Amino acid sequence: MKNCRQYLLLSILLFITSQFSFGQSQTSIKGTISDGKLPVEFVDVILKNTSDSTKIAAYTVTDASGSFVLDNIINGDYQLQFKLIGFKTNIQKVKFSGTPLSIGTITLQNDTNLLNTVVVNSAKKTNSENG
Repeated sequence: MKNCRQYLLLSILLFITSQFSFGQSQTSIKGTISDGKLPVEFVDVILKNTSDSTKIAAYTVTDASGSFVLDNIINGDYQLQFKLIGFKTNIQKVKFSGTPLSIGTITLQNDTNLLNTVVVNSAKKTNSENG
């Protein structure tokens, strides 16, 4: 009888432990980045937890087709940032709740504050200045 109780207690304990391990579901987020016409590659995709935005929860870079996938994300509220020089940073709020999430296509806007041209001036001493 004592062994039966021990097995029952052990079975209940293992069941409860397995439920806690499944309680923190992990999911993925995927999407595509474009400039409105073409896909954009090499965009930094940064996932930050909204409760502590100083820590990066996940990071990736878009591929040649503008696609990205962030895997093994724990459920919660996050902020997705899309950054690339020449474009304005785009920020999206997302909530993970146990199922894979597709955010579709994000369109980045050109950064109009960039310089159109850069002029470099140089001066060289002439022989008359040397003597």
